[in-house]
Amino acid sequence: MKMRNLCIRELAQVTGGQLSVGTMPPLGGDLEPINRIRTDSRLIEPGDVFWGLKGRTHQGSRFAEEAFARGALGAIVSDRNLEPWAGKFSLVVEDSRWALWQLARWSRSQFTGQMVGITGSLGKSTTRQMIGEVLAQYRQGAVTVADRSDAIGVPLCLLDVESDDEFSVIEIAGQAPGEIDSLSHLCSPHIAVITCLADVHLDGFGDRETLADSKFELIRALPDDGVSVINGDDSRLLKLARELNHRVVTFGRSSSCDVVADDVSSCSKVLSFRYEGVKFELPVWGRHLLTPALATIAVAREFGIAAKDIRTSLSECHPPSKINVHQLNGVVVIEDNTRNCPQTAAAAFGLLRDFQFPGRRVVVFDEMDGLGGYSQQLHEQIGDTVVSSCGAEVLVTCGEQGHTVADAARRAGMPQANVFACETPEDIADILERQTRKGDVLLMKGSSTSEFRFVRKELERRWTQNVGNNSDSQSVIFESTENTKTEAVNSERI
Repeated sequence: MKMRNLCIRELAQVTGGQLSVGTMPPLGGDLEPINRIRTDSRLIEPGDVFWGLKGRTHQGSRFAEEAFARGALGAIVSDRNLEPWAGKFSLVVEDSRWALWQLARWSRSQFTGQMVGITGSLGKSTTRQMIGEVLAQYRQGAVTVADRSDAIGVPLCLLDVESDDEFSVIEIAGQAPGEIDSLSHLCSPHIAVITCLADVHLDGFGDRETLADSKFELIRALPDDGVSVINGDDSRLLKLARELNHRVVTFGRSSSCDVVADDVSSCSKVLSFRYEGVKFELPVWGRHLLTPALATIAVAREFGIAAKDIRTSLSECHPPSKINVHQLNGVVVIEDNTRNCPQTAAAAFGLLRDFQFPGRRVVVFDEMDGLGGYSQQLHEQIGDTVVSSCGAEVLVTCGEQGHTVADAARRAGMPQANVFACETPEDIADILERQTRKGDVLLMKGSSTSEFRFVRKELERRWTQNVGNNSDSQSVIFESTENTKTEAVNSERI
């Protein structure tokens, strides 16, 4: 993380650490400016400062010498005395994590622009990237990188904020009550975005009400002149919003929202809709990405950016996708590796249902985790939905709750002979090889697990061997046509 306008002496003052520069100090002494901070000694480049943090398996302070050997200017440690090498410095602090938070708090205090904080059950990373890309076209600022939304990542992201930036966009995540609250007060956002609520991390939150209230910890950290940007299609968020004293901006499909999407459709990897008479087209699969798009519009309008300019920027956005569509051996394969929960499952089922293809619809469904006491009920609902809403004719399940999904599908009317509860990835591959044929559409819905990767590679190997050089085996993007009356579903593609 790049630091500006901070020297070694000031770093020691901010963190409260014991500074050592040895007999041969850096060229500028303790006034030598700090460059970039790294927490991984393997990534150290000359001039960087190594911050030794305690990890799950290793104490980062152990790698200080390796950092010095790679050219680090200095090292911060908390559980040992560290003699600095020649021309370098060491800083011993009581708690390296707390010291990092103190430095992040200092960095935030130097920033006078608009801080945008984003949380929600799903869609955080996509929303962060979309907002960042749009704002960056018209304002100077910074966007956090992926996988930097926790108690270590957020402070590191704050170190990237430049004092003269006009905006900064930070993603904040939590898996238990209170986690978002502390990070939100560290960031002190002026604009807070909640993408949606979904059935994820229920084992940590306990119930849906606590989950919703925890997401609102971000909102409660706003100043009196702050702005909340929330999903107006979610009744739980609207209920909580009634307690707020500051301005609230809603987005969604409901006509009561401040930012409303009309004429929504999705086909040929293009999501299109209208906002205030302006037609938007995004190069993405699925209407579930309407949520981050509308949140982006709402935030961009707060920065005074016109709808037509937002449209231009969004049309050029290419957020990393965990939904891949290709054709193999005459079978359309939809790989959906978004976080597996009832809401993302509904989005995937909608995409499968609306594909125009002559064959059957086949679903491979991995179990959902983190559901706590709701697990049995929600897996039963998946089994029913596969039949009633998705129109699938063959179901293959896996995981401990696979039998729950399979039994529910049978009760909903799917023939016994078309339902398979598997124990191993090899079993899944065997069944798909026998059950699928040219003209079918195959949805593989689950997390990015090694088991699903094995199934995909095994099918590719077997089907490619079967067809040889047949052109049908080539991986190509295939078109879909969706019913424009299908309601938007929130999904995370992070």
